[in-house]
Amino acid sequence: MTGLGGEQDEGPGERNWFHPSELPADPVAPRPARAPRPWAGVAIGAGLIGALGGFGMTVVLTDNEPSNPDREARATVASTMRTLAPLAGSSDTAAAQAVRASAAVLPVSAWSGSKLRSGSAVVFRSDGVLVTSAAVVGGATTIEVEIADGQVVEAIVTGVDSEYDLALLETEATGLNELEFAAPRASPRPGDSCVLVGAGDDTHHGRWAAAGVIAATGRVVEAGGHWMIDVIEVQGVLEQSAPGGALLAPDGELLGILTSARAGAGSNGVLVVPASQARRSVEQILDSGRARHAWLGLATADATDPVRGALVREVAQSGPAAGAGIQPDDVVVRLGREAVRGMVSLMREVRRHEIGETVNVGIVRDGEELELTVTLAPRP
Repeated sequence: MTGLGGEQDEGPGERNWFHPSELPADPVAPRPARAPRPWAGVAIGAGLIGALGGFGMTVVLTDNEPSNPDREARATVASTMRTLAPLAGSSDTAAAQAVRASAAVLPVSAWSGSKLRSGSAVVFRSDGVLVTSAAVVGGATTIEVEIADGQVVEAIVTGVDSEYDLALLETEATGLNELEFAAPRASPRPGDSCVLVGAGDDTHHGRWAAAGVIAATGRVVEAGGHWMIDVIEVQGVLEQSAPGGALLAPDGELLGILTSARAGAGSNGVLVVPASQARRSVEQILDSGRARHAWLGLATADATDPVRGALVREVAQSGPAAGAGIQPDDVVVRLGREAVRGMVSLMREVRRHEIGETVNVGIVRDGEELELTVTLAPRP
């Protein structure tokens, strides 16, 4: 069941997800003297960056299950890897386009005292505006980005979107290669090939790339009371997570930003924020210093009998739903013009609306269908 702020009740035993603000620091590593890193090419291989691989979030809700079986996904990954590697040096192939796009993925080192957390960032704007995972830079006192030929610039965090594990960095760098953050020309589908790109760790200096397969779209992820809606799950050759990197289509088009989230305990699936959502988050941060999302103020569960919808368990005092007159045991069956099929469906529809927007809510109460009006508020 979702909590009033979007939290899911914990079951017995220890939870196996973490919010970026709760992530333990990486093992202490002395701050090394810097030496220029080679940027001659892209390492295509299976051993990848993973400074935060042990601290993943897990998928807890979805109404869109992966349609690609793990065995088939692994076979496709292996086939794609064999195809991708020999094409990396070609100028006439889709793989080469992905290689060129990888120039917009940069290594990030986040220091907190002597403790180092490494990850990647994707260039949003050529004048030094970058997008990374909030888990990479959370709590850091010094953040460094390597832009080319061993040149290092400092970065500052200008805002975060906690719901999507995203952080916006600004640097004084100029003339950077950038990627377009937009809805892709063709929406990714389960079974589609893709390329995961990251930059810089102790094993793979420079950029690396690895083949992957889209396992699912429309995932719903909860961690620490925060929700990522409609994220992409990718199965690939990653041995650890790669927060802040880029998910590319085979032709180099940006599909999304890799998060610190995993698709489940022990899973090799990586969760990715779609590029269009990342852009919305970034634009909000640039405009106001933070990203905020619409909130209804309900704790709900799935309802199937006698009607299908989202059964209201609790109503947040002074929240939008309370102000509209929604009560416990009501069943939400419609939000705006869209039918509500259950708890996940309701969360998805709320997130698609804007803060301050007034929408009609269809409910069933004691067998009678009613229509109420609610004005959505920012999530507290």
